[in-house]
Parts: sequence; structure tokens; C-alpha cells
Amino acid sequence: MDTSGPPISAPTGPLVGLSTDEGCLWLQQCGSAPDGTSCGSCDDSDPCTEDRCVDGFTCTHLKPRIRCDCSPSCDSDLRLAPAGALSHASGGLGGLSGLRAVAVSGDENHVYVAADESESVTHLVRVDGQLRFGESFDVGPVESVVLATDGRTLYAASPQALVVFTRGEDGRLRLAPARQGAARGLATSGRWLVAAQGSSLRLYDRTAPDTLALLDTVTDPVLSGVRQVAFSPDGRHLYAAGFDQSVLSQWSVSARGLSPGVRISGQPGLLNVDGVTVSPDGQHVYTVGFCDHSLGMFKRQPDTGELTPLGRAGPAPAIHGCVREMYGGEEEGAEEGPFATPSAVVVSPDGRSVVVSAMASYFNLRVYRRDGDQLRLIRQLDESPFWMDYARFPWANRNLEGAGPPMPEHPKNWRGYTHAAFGPSRLYVVNAIVDALSEIDATGSAQFTQKGRGGIGNLAGAYNLDLSPDDRHVYVAPRASNGVSVGSFAVDAGTGEFTERPFENLKLPQFGEGAVLNVTVTRPHGRWVGVVEADYPALYLFERDKDSGTLTLRDKKDLPGCTGRRSFPVDVITSADGRHLYVADFQWDGDGCMFHFPIQDGGTLGPGQVYAAPALRGIENIVITRDGGDLYAASHEAASVAHYERDNKSGALKPRPALIRRDLHGAEFLALAPDDRHVYVASPVLDTVVVLARDDGDGSLSHVQTVQVGPGIPISGAAGVVVSPTGDSVFVAARDDDSITAFHRRDDGRLDLADSVVDSTHLDWVNGLVLNSDGTWLYASSVQSNSVTSWRVLRGTDDGCGGICPR
Repeated sequence: MDTSGPPISAPTGPLVGLSTDEGCLWLQQCGSAPDGTSCGSCDDSDPCTEDRCVDGFTCTHLKPRIRCDCSPSCDSDLRLAPAGALSHASGGLGGLSGLRAVAVSGDENHVYVAADESESVTHLVRVDGQLRFGESFDVGPVESVVLATDGRTLYAASPQALVVFTRGEDGRLRLAPARQGAARGLATSGRWLVAAQGSSLRLYDRTAPDTLALLDTVTDPVLSGVRQVAFSPDGRHLYAAGFDQSVLSQWSVSARGLSPGVRISGQPGLLNVDGVTVSPDGQHVYTVGFCDHSLGMFKRQPDTGELTPLGRAGPAPAIHGCVREMYGGEEEGAEEGPFATPSAVVVSPDGRSVVVSAMASYFNLRVYRRDGDQLRLIRQLDESPFWMDYARFPWANRNLEGAGPPMPEHPKNWRGYTHAAFGPSRLYVVNAIVDALSEIDATGSAQFTQKGRGGIGNLAGAYNLDLSPDDRHVYVAPRASNGVSVGSFAVDAGTGEFTERPFENLKLPQFGEGAVLNVTVTRPHGRWVGVVEADYPALYLFERDKDSGTLTLRDKKDLPGCTGRRSFPVDVITSADGRHLYVADFQWDGDGCMFHFPIQDGGTLGPGQVYAAPALRGIENIVITRDGGDLYAASHEAASVAHYERDNKSGALKPRPALIRRDLHGAEFLALAPDDRHVYVASPVLDTVVVLARDDGDGSLSHVQTVQVGPGIPISGAAGVVVSPTGDSVFVAARDDDSITAFHRRDDGRLDLADSVVDSTHLDWVNGLVLNSDGTWLYASSVQSNSVTSWRVLRGTDDGCGGICPR
């Protein structure tokens, strides 16, 4: 982060707001006052929910099971019955999904946000310096909120209606009965309110506190796609950003209505212009062009409202044109370019700072210092909140394997997913992609209020998982949580329900970064847990408390890189004796690498050994035979299963001929049968499971069968694969089909379809699987569900509910 200048020039200082010393506050639903008086109970009398008190203020209700009541299952002789489920942020704060706009009170103790997916206006109240959930109003998919200058009225607009709230002295809102037509954007000045929708502007007289009087409606093609409008300080002129026609239009405002004025196009900051603002002194208008990635500057004539272009604020963008495809080449005229596209622009109350907020999967801000007619870039802020919700990315399947977060294929479809507003001392920015509000003070320090705060943690982008050998604890690698984090859960062997165990996230140099991709628990004792993190490539070793399941960091090894390239660790596996760890280092080109680290007495990692080979290009997954004599690695890009002979004492590896086949392209997951006679390889690229026979003598592999996706076999995006301890069944996760499929295993290793479950809610982009020691429970981690789930493995006549299936 650049620290060359402050984002705003206002003095920084603590904002306190309400104090809990005053006793129970109006927004407290639960918790207690300083004198011990109860502030309310969260009991909803529902036996299917877990009642929670978030922040000591707000009641939430967690559903820890996929189904509350047991549902008998008798469809086939091998099947899966749903049991426990937890997702990241479940049981946390609501009303914050799809944040589209923000309005701030003059004292900054009340913040109002529009959340289109929650279909609500949510009121956040500052208590003891921190924003707390106050209340939420269900008023439809709200895209815009604006607070009147006198602070007495709040307006909220959605594609369904424009609604009015009156506001009390304590900041609380009361929904007024008056409703107007649909709107996407709002602006207010004095007695005027303007609503923007489609190709139209509506002018209202808002003199009455709880009603609106429609004065005029104008419709003009230059307004097509308008989402943001801005008044001049005296309220005499209005400026509208006409997105579709790339036109900035000026309108005179009076009691007679809206009169058209100047119209400007073809200037920097106007290619698909999406944001517009006016400086407090009325001397300048600023725009942001979504598709020319520029901040446009205009000199304003205060009397007439006419504008003179001043060019763009530097630096010049690297690309000019609409980015239709993030990766290019799939659409005629498509252009590849940056995702961070400007969508909102605001000026500080003193007029000295101009801030542009770009739509991105983090908070991407450019801060400019105003110097006469010119703007000087003084700072760029890139801030990530506590976690990234992969469920918010319908495009995540597209690029989940590459570096960085997933991006949309058509960015224009997602404009309006950021908005900014200044308070007297802070900048407030909402981002609908990460469902978070950031408040940034004059030092550049950011505080976040994010969807699900206080809920279940460390399951964001739940990528892979492992189970302790005593079947008591499940550990999840959360690809999208902040820092180095591990989802840690005790699991009930009878019900499959999870109970979260505490884990103190380890900070990384940049807040918001962190990509934990895999976790392994050592066998047979379960004392150590190995974790790999890819943003700052390293292997972490934790000691596990066998009773509580909590983890304590014991050692860390930074990965030195693979033949001169930065490491990208994707897997970590333990040897059967629990004395050695092996790390897979994914590389797209050239040799891939594998690291070996011995675990020394006392919980330190010994000196590492690196193995590089062409057959390891794109290495994804590693397995070791039960006797420890052979190691196999699935290599995505090499279309191979690499083979190494392994020394049981030292852990050293000696390469053997790899198996390379066309149907191993995209190979990502491996599983060994318990008798070590067969290897199962899943490829999410080819939607296949390849069965390989293993020679008992030299460990070489040969092809037996390739199972392909097809009718009744939902293995599109085939991912995690596991074999039952008895060796008679194989389970395959499928990312694209949101499914787990069960197969019978023949003696020769071939697979026959048994059953499958498809669950787009709990198995969205399911990736990792693990079975318990007797094969009666299956656990899954799902990236876009941000979840961990448990499934009872049923066989024969067991209906899963204590009954017997009819024969």
C-alpha cells in the first residue's frame, strides 16, 4: 500500500457514538448491561436452530443440520444421507448481502446501507467506537440510499419502488406509507429529490417530511443506463451519467421541472460514464468512465452550470475500451484488461480530495489531491476485508486455479457493485462483491463491517479438508479467509454435527491476504497438523490437542521456490508413520516441484529437500502407499501420475517412470485403495475418473478403466476422490455438478455406479472429501458454499434413521 498521502484531509480522531456504560441500548436484543441486567433472550423456540448472541447485541439463529428431521434413505444398497452442515459466516450478522450504497449521518454515528440481495435497508449504529447492527427493513432489492441534508429523511430506491423513511433524533428509521415508482439512483439537495431510472429522471418536491410530490418526469436517450446523478451545491443544476450513450448531461432545476442543458461526450472519463460528482464549491465536476478507466475533470461555470473539459487525471490508463472478457479471445471484439473498473467518484467535504472507487473483489481506491483545476494522484488503497465469499462469484469456476481471485467474464454486468460517501472525518465505501463496508480515516486505516460478522469462521472458500485419525476433529483449508487460518471443528460421531473450535488466525504482511489450500493430520497418532499457504508460500506445522482439537503453531518453513520460480503450494501430505511431510508446488510451465520436510522431535521441521521434474508440472495431489515404499503425484499439466520410490527411514525419494496418458490431462486428485492395488485419479478438466492398477513388485501403474461423465453419472468437474476403508466403494466429488457420487469397486478395481447426491446449496463447487476410519461418515468441503458437510454412508437395509429398509 502506498502511504504517500492521506485519503482525506479531515483530522482523525476517535468516534465513540453510544456507550454500553449507559445500560441496555435500544438496539440490544441480547447480552447484558454493566449491572448484569439481561438485555433479552435469543431463544426462538425452534429445536432445529442454534440461538446465538452476536457482539453481545444481536440475535441470530444457526441451522447446524442440512435437514432437521431424519429422512429415511432406501434408494440403493450404497447411498449417502445428509447430516451436519456449517458455512462460513452462518449465524452471523445479516442484512448485508449485496451492499450497493451507503449514507452517513452528520455525526457519523449512524450508517445506512442498501443491500439488494438482502432486499433491505440496514441501519448500523456506532457503539463504543464500532459499528453495530441496529435494525433492518425489508423493502426490496435496494440499490440506492440518500439522506436528506437536514438529516430528517432517508430515501431508498430499488427496481420495485422508491420508499421514504423518516428519521428520529436517535437515528432510528420509520418507514412512511408513501411509495413512488422504481428507481436505480437518487440525489437530493434542499427541497429537491431526483430519482433516476432507465432513460428517465423524476424530480420531486420533498418539503413534506414523509411524502414526495412529483413535479416533473423527463425521458431522453442520452440518459439511457443512468445510475448516478449529482446536484450542484446550490441545487440549481443536476448532472447525469448516461452510461449507455456515454453522455454527461446537465439539467436546470426549478419548481417548473427539469430543463436540458449542455451534453458532453467523447471526453476522458465519459466512455460508459458511470459516476459523477460536483465539488463542494461548485467549481468542478468529476466523472469516471467505466470503460475508459479514467477520471474526467470539468471546469464548471456556477451561474449557467456549463462545463469545460479539462482532460483526465493522471496517470493515463493502460487500456482504453470496454473489457468484455477478463481473459480475452472468446468474443469477437473482446479485449483483455484489468477488472478494477471505476464506478464511483466522491469529493471530500473540504473539497481537497477526490476519491475514485473501482469495482473489484477488494476495496480498490485512488485518492487525488485537488490543486486548482488539476488533480494529483497521492495514494492508491487496496484493502481486503476479513474474507471473500466465493458464493458471490457465479464466474468462480472460470479461473479458480489461477493466481488471484476469480473475476467476471462480463464486467459491465456487475457495475454498481461499489459506492462511496464521505462523512465529516471518514470515507465510507461499500463493495457488493465482498459484502462489506469499509470506513477509512485520515490516516488510511480501514475498519470493516462484513456480512456474517460474529458467525462461523474459517470456512471461506473451503477448499480441502482432513480428519484426525481418532475421527474426532475435522480441519478445513479456507482458501478465501484472512491470514493463515484453519477451520477447526469437533464432529459428533452420532449425528455428524460440527462444533467450531477456536483458531487464532496468523497475520500476513498484507491484511486481507491468505490462501490456505490444504491441510493434513499426521497418522497414526494425529499429533501434528500440516498446512500450506500460497500467498506467502510456506508450510506451517501445528500441534493438535487431542481432547479439544485446538491447534498451536510449532514451526514454519518458507518455501524457497521451484527452479527459480515462486512457489505455489497446493497440497501437503503425511507419511504413514507421521514423521514426514511432502508439499506439492504447482507450476504451469517447466518442471514442477515437490518438497520433503521431516518432522523432528519437539515439533520442528527439519531441512527441506526439493524434487523437480517435468512429470511434476502442474502437480496437484500426493499419495503414499501404506507400507511407505512408493509415492505418487497427480500432475495437472503434465497429464501424468509421477512415481517415486521412497525410503521409509529418511523419507528420501528416487524417481521412477511416470505414467503419462491423454486421459490424465488435468489430473488433480488421487486416492489409493486400502490394499494398495489400485489408484484412482480424478480430472476436473476432462470430467473423468481414471482407474489404474498398481504392480505389487515395482509399483508401476497401468490403465484399467476411465469413468466419464454421462447420464446418471454427475461427475462434471470431478475433484476429491476417496476409497472406503473396506475397499468396496469409491466416492467422487464433482465441482460443476455440485454432487458426490458413490461407486461400487470390483476386485479388479473397476467402478460401477451406486448412487449420487446433488445439492447446489451445500455442495456448490464441492472439492475435498474425507472418510472416517470405519467408512460410515463422509465429510466434504465446498468452495462456493463456503461450507463443510457430513454425510452418513448407508449400506444394505439401514435407513439411516434407526429403521430397516423394506426388502
